[in-house]
Amino acid sequence: LSNKENIVLFLIALIVSVALEFLLYPEVYIEGYLFLIFFLLTIFYFRSKHKQAVYLSYIVLVVWLSLYTVFIVQKNVSQKEIEIEKVIAINLAAERDPIAELFFIEKDNELSNDSALVNLLKQTGFNADEVRKYLINKYLKGYLNKFDLQVTICTPKDSFWIDDEDRTELCYNYFNNIIATTGSRLRRSNFFFLDNLNGRISYLGWLKYKISPEVPELSIFMELDSKLQVEETGYPELLLDKRVYKKSRYKDFNYAKYKFGTLITQQGEYPYDIKITFQQPADAEFLIYHKGGYQHLVYWLDKDNIIIVSKQENTLMNYLISFSYLFLGFYLLVSLLVFAYKIYHRQFKIRFGLKWQIQFSMVTMQVVSLLIVGSGTVFYIYDLYQKKHLEILNEKIQSINNELTHKLLYEPKLTRNWNNYEYTDLNELLMKFADVLYIDIHLYDTQGKLLATSRPEIFTNKLQSRLMNYQAYNALILQQKQKFIHNENIGKLKYLSAYLPFRNVDNKILAYVNLPYFSKQSEMTSEIYTLMVTVLNVFVLLILIATFIALFTGNQITHPLQLIQKNMREIELGKSNKPINYTKDDEIGQLVGEYNRMLSELQKSAELLAQSERESAWREMAKQIAHEIKNPLTPMKLSVQYIKRSFDSKDPNFSERFERVSQTLIEQIDALSAIATAFSNFAKMPRSQMQVIDIIEVLKNAVTL
Repeated sequence: LSNKENIVLFLIALIVSVALEFLLYPEVYIEGYLFLIFFLLTIFYFRSKHKQAVYLSYIVLVVWLSLYTVFIVQKNVSQKEIEIEKVIAINLAAERDPIAELFFIEKDNELSNDSALVNLLKQTGFNADEVRKYLINKYLKGYLNKFDLQVTICTPKDSFWIDDEDRTELCYNYFNNIIATTGSRLRRSNFFFLDNLNGRISYLGWLKYKISPEVPELSIFMELDSKLQVEETGYPELLLDKRVYKKSRYKDFNYAKYKFGTLITQQGEYPYDIKITFQQPADAEFLIYHKGGYQHLVYWLDKDNIIIVSKQENTLMNYLISFSYLFLGFYLLVSLLVFAYKIYHRQFKIRFGLKWQIQFSMVTMQVVSLLIVGSGTVFYIYDLYQKKHLEILNEKIQSINNELTHKLLYEPKLTRNWNNYEYTDLNELLMKFADVLYIDIHLYDTQGKLLATSRPEIFTNKLQSRLMNYQAYNALILQQKQKFIHNENIGKLKYLSAYLPFRNVDNKILAYVNLPYFSKQSEMTSEIYTLMVTVLNVFVLLILIATFIALFTGNQITHPLQLIQKNMREIELGKSNKPINYTKDDEIGQLVGEYNRMLSELQKSAELLAQSERESAWREMAKQIAHEIKNPLTPMKLSVQYIKRSFDSKDPNFSERFERVSQTLIEQIDALSAIATAFSNFAKMPRSQMQVIDIIEVLKNAVTL
């Protein structure tokens, strides 16, 4: 935009691009054209005010590009998030639990061949409550504790009463109908996923047993529904096949399920209402509303079941951070293009002026300060998180030690065959404690070999050795330390692991307790990552603000210097030069004061010089006038004497001579009068007047004189 031709070419290109966009994309954003119009008006304004405002034009271009991009991107992201929320809501309508399904498949064969369960059925006379307790204690530990269990026991000929429908139905027919209408079999197992729209994740297990010749077939129907509030513990993600396991797509979203207007289950931080009353819009499955800083999407499965998916709305800080990144990116891009253009046209010159030095120093100082502060903040918070989790781990290991002391204090020795009236083995005891304290527990004997665990799947799947970690073995058994905490890993998964010797009433070491701290480790990693991203975002925003402040401050500092430079360039002797108006009493103000004083003295010196020049001119003119006056005086005197002699001698040609001499004298007197008049008007010399003269006549007059 440096000249009219470029402006015309730019406008032509703009018109052509707009026309093409309308032809190709009818849904074009009007904001884009508003952006271009505002940008052009801004550039024209600065060009009209400052003809050399090239750098300012670049800054305006970058700012407008960044603002427009933030607006368009956020608009598209918002629309995309609505579509994602719709997909999530539809998926939640038939949500499944791949981790639980893997456990069901693994436990299916064990359940089908459980002789202890068959004996229990024989002893209790098909008591469903006893069977339920047995199944919960043995199979629904750890991760599967998130499910509520209802047990139904029947033979092919048994019927039962259905309260809701006020009728009796054959047991097998009832469950066959459920499987046929809502069930889908888990691969190679007797478990089924139920898509029953009850707002919870539901599974059904159908286990068949041969009890006796009189009862050739007996079935246990296990109805499993996810609990309303669940806290997952341990490391179940390690137990999943990578083909089955996928990271949750819902981690950035909150959701809630309602049945008959009552909250059944929820996920996330948003505090959903216990009761809701929404009227479904006519001919619409979805409703979008905004509340509490969140965007909510309501999805009606049917008239009784509602799913709400929520996403936190962007704050002003999010927009500022996005603008900062885009501004830096566009600024670097535009600077690179300008640099390449100047290199190509050999216009690039490195100038390290005072303003550049001031701005560079300020920006460097602020960037270094922010780097130091940001790094220190991240390190401090990371250390704080580490200490916090160590404290939590210490509390948990102390709680485990207290619980084990309560149960095993008087045991002389611990073996894998340990049991009592309450627990069948040590594994069951540890599973009980793990469910209460939300952490996995391992017990190692005095030789460092695995004695019991609350998570046997880790060892049966050979993800971890049955021997104690060698560093812990060295610290506890060889060096006799009372506690040992360090970092361990399984593959790429890193976690804290705490070890503590467990002693009986005789102060004899019975075993070594190990707590692998998985449940919060992923949260800690996520929190630290979030913190680092937040610090980086704020850091970029502060750098951008600091850069603007440095540019503004540099311009403010050097503006008086540029003003002095401009005024000094325009100083002319003999003319009225304006002083600089600067009111601040600082170093620049003192410099401006000295400049104004120098300007005043220069004005006086110029006046004295002009006066001296005029006096010199008067002297030179006086000499010249004296010379011009003296030149005709002698001939005039001789002419008068010559006339007098002719008169005294009564010369007969006296009249002719008198006439000639008189004419000459009159001409010379007129010339002297003109010289005197010009001399008196020396301050304003008359303009020269061009005229034609007879040089022969002038020469005759001179000869006559």
